[in-house]
Amino acid sequence: MSGRYTEGRSVALPESYQDQIELSEGITILDVPYLHLKTSIGDDLYLTDAGLPYLDDLLPDNFARDRDWFNSVKVPLPGSSTPFRIPLRDTEREYREVVFKWNRMGTDPMIPDQDAIFNSPFEEFALAAELETKLSGGFKLQIPLGIYVPSERHSLEMLQRRRHLMDFLTKRSSEDGIDVNRDYAVIYAWIEGKDLWEHVKETTIDFDSAQALTDQSAEILDSLGYAVDDHKMNHLIAEQKEDSFDLSDLYLIDFELLRRTAKHEKTIRRFRRQRYYQLRLRPHPTTSSDQQREILGIPYIETAVESSGGRLWIRGHDPEFNDYFLPEKWQITPRVKLNRAGNTYLTDSKDGIRLIVKSSKVGMKPLYEDFCVDNDADISYSYNSPFEEAVWAERLQTAGIPTTRLLAIYQMNQESDIAPYLRDERRYENLIELKDLSGEELLHHKRHYLTIWDYWQGEDEDLLINTVPSFHPMNLLEAYYRELIDTRGYESLLRYVRFKLSAKGFIDYSLKPSHLILAADKNNNLLNDKTGMPFYRLCSFSLIDSVQK
Repeated sequence: MSGRYTEGRSVALPESYQDQIELSEGITILDVPYLHLKTSIGDDLYLTDAGLPYLDDLLPDNFARDRDWFNSVKVPLPGSSTPFRIPLRDTEREYREVVFKWNRMGTDPMIPDQDAIFNSPFEEFALAAELETKLSGGFKLQIPLGIYVPSERHSLEMLQRRRHLMDFLTKRSSEDGIDVNRDYAVIYAWIEGKDLWEHVKETTIDFDSAQALTDQSAEILDSLGYAVDDHKMNHLIAEQKEDSFDLSDLYLIDFELLRRTAKHEKTIRRFRRQRYYQLRLRPHPTTSSDQQREILGIPYIETAVESSGGRLWIRGHDPEFNDYFLPEKWQITPRVKLNRAGNTYLTDSKDGIRLIVKSSKVGMKPLYEDFCVDNDADISYSYNSPFEEAVWAERLQTAGIPTTRLLAIYQMNQESDIAPYLRDERRYENLIELKDLSGEELLHHKRHYLTIWDYWQGEDEDLLINTVPSFHPMNLLEAYYRELIDTRGYESLLRYVRFKLSAKGFIDYSLKPSHLILAADKNNNLLNDKTGMPFYRLCSFSLIDSVQK
């Protein structure tokens, strides 16, 4: 990103406002860093790096909350989004005025023959920042300064928002932090000049020339992989000139209908997927991070998830993986249930990475049918925590028993509890000494955990080169129903895995055919090892234990 969006800038809140600000934190939303402020009455202000010098001017109590002043100085501007031109109190700044307008997410743009949808305020800023990094020459962009969110809540009807459009918006951008019942205003730097249509009306430029400039700017956008639905002369601002205009004189404004083209989305997805497998193949980074830690001997990168308030532990040493496993990348993408309980599903992340996501049962008493052993009267084992599942998968792999790979653990922010007759506190008690980097309990009995696992499709080298895997996985039960393995082979493989686990000092209380992943080639033939036994991976570790205590 350009310098205007550089992370890490330190900003001190003016002392005169300390008693009005309850929260001041640096966060990142859709790859754009902000200084997030929350006032004592619950207003939120998100300042971009470009908006930081205007911190004092844009603080709600000195800006939009000062209603008498605000209403006396605001100047209505043309446009269906009812924008206003607002002079700043401090006129010594680079920008002496700003544009303030209410974001129209969730309302219908009503553009004929187009399935357009208004961006959320954070999408507006993210797309503008992304586009700015690609522009070289030609027109320039209006500069986003901040997002203001008053504390008042309203009905969707009052905000003229449609539920289905808001649902689509949150699924598209995965912004868990958007409150559908609050208003959002975007604040941009004011640009001196008039839009091209005004210049046409004032005859400072003829219509054909203005249309040609509008078309040229659209072509530049398309060449960079972007488009603006309802792109028109009113969205291009130019300063008054005596001679003719050219593209370098223009500023593109209004990003509420800016979008990536389908071709560009596909290109980004392909690039992100390729980068993912490059990261998987490269050695551990030599640089250290304060997010790095070990939990029960397993290395993780631990991070707070700003968009949802949850917490994420990414297996390994590389912080660059963080962006691939943020919940907005996989939590609301289309999914396929893989079991009857619905707590395990398959999904393709927004980066094109195929993942298995499981809901942890830690803290619950196992049901009788969960156990698959002969002497159930002696069973007193409880579900492993996600962090213990990672340990057992590692130990099994080291012992020569193939397993799927844990990629990340996600702690959801929402509080959840378990009915007393279903509750099992033993895992929480066993790990009570372990803390996360914020000092809270690592395993919290009122938090729900999801584990993210690799979808076994082959070696990383092959997946980096080939977008289509050489084989597809299926569990043993599916292979049996599809008649890729007969009853004898089915039972033989289960016995073999039980024997191998026991021989290596392990027991799986819940070993089921659905917990063994096999591989089939393009002709639907199972792949076998040199002994004739099907290749397999063990994929469930919730009730794994050691034979010797």
